[in-house]
Amino acid sequence: MFPYDSLRDYAADLEKRGKLLRIKEMDQDAYEMTAFSYRLNDRQRDKAPAFIVERTKVNGEWIDSPVIANIFNGYTTIAQCYGVEEVNDDQAAMHAASVDKILSFLDKDFNWTMIEPVEVEKKDAPCKEVILTGDDVDLGKFPWIRNNPADASQYISAAMYEAKTASRFFLILTATRISGT
Repeated sequence: MFPYDSLRDYAADLEKRGKLLRIKEMDQDAYEMTAFSYRLNDRQRDKAPAFIVERTKVNGEWIDSPVIANIFNGYTTIAQCYGVEEVNDDQAAMHAASVDKILSFLDKDFNWTMIEPVEVEKKDAPCKEVILTGDDVDLGKFPWIRNNPADASQYISAAMYEAKTASRFFLILTATRISGT
């Protein structure tokens, strides 16, 4: 796949470039990850790294499931994600290179170039590595974090979906908030 097969591959590449900070554990009850992210970005701006928290305490319980954040900080990481070949720390150049790369996916009529779907066998599909069914399904097993101190609960705070009509393709980003409790 272009340029990464998975978020894991992208994170590994960020780490190889020195753009990923690993944190063994974080007590979300005492220090919110979003506050950490804001402080990191306030101090380092577009040089702030992405970070992975390997283990998170939420509502008094430690959850052994990683949380990755700040993965698109600055145009350098965006260019990297889109597969720009020569990535550097010049934000203006990386913005231009990212836009050029995105535009390269459009045809002469400014429609997205479509690719044929590829069927992947269940045994080879990374998204099928863990399958929970029945009573094993429990969203509480995931470290949903509280995004703002005044929030009543943890939320799934960002979503992305695609929609296609006969003549147009839409990529929609939304800040929909779904309560985790």
